[in-house]
Amino acid sequence: MAVVPLLTFTDECTQAIETYVAAFDAEIDRLVRFRDAPDWTRPRFGRRVMLAELTVAGHRIRMSDALTDLPIATGTRLIIRVELGDAQLHQAAAVLGEGGTLLTEVTPTGPGSSYAIIEDRFGVVWELASLRET
Repeated sequence: MAVVPLLTFTDECTQAIETYVAAFDAEIDRLVRFRDAPDWTRPRFGRRVMLAELTVAGHRIRMSDALTDLPIATGTRLIIRVELGDAQLHQAAAVLGEGGTLLTEVTPTGPGSSYAIIEDRFGVVWELASLRET
């Protein structure tokens, strides 16, 4: 059994994928666009992402674009926590902070560990934690 977050966007999924690959050195495990679906009849939405799966810090995240031009409200009810090494945390914070909002600045929490909360430019809230390696 697994809980797998699904992030939904309005025609920004491709940019979000690129951002998360840069922030977390994420791997793209699957990327399917609507135009690749059999019998696809809505060419206007064809370039949008039907389903993407990324591996972020060893865990799967699913992503897709909605079939609407209306904005998708993301809100802050869901926060995705990612535990990283300290250098990776600083990399992720820098990338996610571009066009985003630092809700909690990168803060040292002890030798070799830091913490930050960032809402990225897509409205997704990330809790970044680096844990001191023992």
